[in-house]
Amino acid sequence: MNKLFFVLLALLTINLAGSAQKLVVDSLSGKVKTYYSPGRLNRAKATQQLIQDAVAFYEAQFPGKSFSVPLYVVDKVQVPFYDDSANYLAVGSISQRMAAPRLLAATLNSPTDTVDLVAVHELGHYFQITLHQAPIPVQWANEFFATYFAICYLQTKNISLMSSDLAGSPRTYRPTYRSLNDFERLYYKVGGVNYGWYQEQFARLGYMLYPRFKTRLVQIAIDEYGPTGKKTPPMNLLQRLAPQEMKTWLQDLQN
Repeated sequence: MNKLFFVLLALLTINLAGSAQKLVVDSLSGKVKTYYSPGRLNRAKATQQLIQDAVAFYEAQFPGKSFSVPLYVVDKVQVPFYDDSANYLAVGSISQRMAAPRLLAATLNSPTDTVDLVAVHELGHYFQITLHQAPIPVQWANEFFATYFAICYLQTKNISLMSSDLAGSPRTYRPTYRSLNDFERLYYKVGGVNYGWYQEQFARLGYMLYPRFKTRLVQIAIDEYGPTGKKTPPMNLLQRLAPQEMKTWLQDLQN
């Protein structure tokens, strides 16, 4: 799993909601209307391409609802985030250290900066919370399902959040907080690196479940937590669907 992805995802503790919209001067038309800071046209085009491709994938998988969320590519955003109160995605325009061709380089079997892939995770929050009005009732599951949403799309591009550089991570980093109760109680207050560790665990669970469920698990989530869903507690739901995988994952979480 790529350490950069999870450590920088932890930086979402910085709340820039409401400020991104004040930092743009130009825009790109398209399925995902994209606004960007001065001089960031190439970055805006590349980011728009990533998000529009993910949108096209999910609209084909789940016909009937059309995505409608603008994208802001602005200098002061450190990592992508989704503001559900104002309904927009925001992505940094300079911190990811790349020009336009590298953003989707992994589709050409070249390295990619996985920080950018956080944008697809954030699109997952939009998909669950706003598009389908199916917010997940607990923080850990909310983060897990957003990452699972990203995994389903990225698998079609042969882009993985898994990598050998974190193979020894659980042995080299001993988090202060390990339980889901701690994550629920403290959320981002567990601290940046510890928050990144949790995100790593959610992705590990996603890759454990993906071979069995593919996008069916996304459908289950929006059915279960939508306006007419049963609202089964996420732990109960996942343990019913995948008892052995969940048992293994929960044991690993504490070891």
